[in-house]
Amino acid sequence: MAKYVSANTGVALPREPHLILQGWLKDNWLTSADPAYPDIPLRDQIGWGYLWVDQQRANTSVTLQTRHEPEIPYNYYGPMLNDYNPRIWVDIYVRKLDTEFDNGIPQFPPKRLTSMNNYIKDKVDSNYLELNSQGIHSMQYDGFDPVANPEANIFHGIIYIRILYRLVGIP
Repeated sequence: MAKYVSANTGVALPREPHLILQGWLKDNWLTSADPAYPDIPLRDQIGWGYLWVDQQRANTSVTLQTRHEPEIPYNYYGPMLNDYNPRIWVDIYVRKLDTEFDNGIPQFPPKRLTSMNNYIKDKVDSNYLELNSQGIHSMQYDGFDPVANPEANIFHGIIYIRILYRLVGIP
């Protein structure tokens, strides 16, 4: 029996829910400049599925990886039996040689990270049922946290997206 199934049909999901979300983000990412999102890296400038330690393997200065939230609190269960509404973490790492400045003040989070957050928020808010065909009932933007630099010149942010699907085998 499949562990992850559609909340609508009970059919097994094609892969783990966070990977479905990551694939959707990659497929819908900008491939050319858009004035509404200045400073955003284009799709081929992002290392999809890599953490910050994988910069050389990703061969890029920006990496994005989705993952399940480390804890599974019971309050994530939906009103229907076994429906599961967890937060998925979208980890973004941006490596900059110089801190961005506005009027002599360093910017934290950097504009590139902020622009990526805005883009993901707008995409999720305007297409919250987009993943229905892949078994994800709905998704919802749930916030953004900039994280202090793990090393010099590395900026980290976590975007939280709630998704609804069914998890089999959880009481």
